[in-house]
Amino acid sequence: MSISIPDEKIGNFEWIMDYNDFKDDLDNELSKIYGPNFAETKRVLVVGCGTSTLSASMLQSGYQSIVSIDNDEECIRHLSDQYHADHRLSWIVYDVVEPFRYEHNPELTDGSFDIVIDKGTLDAVLVEGSCATMLLEVYRLLKPTR
Repeated sequence: MSISIPDEKIGNFEWIMDYNDFKDDLDNELSKIYGPNFAETKRVLVVGCGTSTLSASMLQSGYQSIVSIDNDEECIRHLSDQYHADHRLSWIVYDVVEPFRYEHNPELTDGSFDIVIDKGTLDAVLVEGSCATMLLEVYRLLKPTR
């Protein structure tokens, strides 16, 4: 499911909630798993980033390596242009529901992420009936746990 946004209307938009609405809960849970200072060392994947400021907000909170993906080229171009100066943020056009459509990307290899964040993509793909594919792709991208 791709939602195209005309260039003249592109801005930043938050579906459901802003990062600050769940930041404390997320950080508390992740610190239980990874210990204090986890944000400085863990690699994060943001699935279905759209034009959200989630990735940039996480960076401001101390996360140091964030890759954001979306199947909409215009959204990725917008965010890439907006945050191009910060090498800790990466923006990739990629669809977790149809990963076979893409050539191998070195940033999206098996087990390359410690944390995967999704604020609403799963809800969107449930409508399409593609949630199993998405969850399998997320599983592939996550590092194995202890």
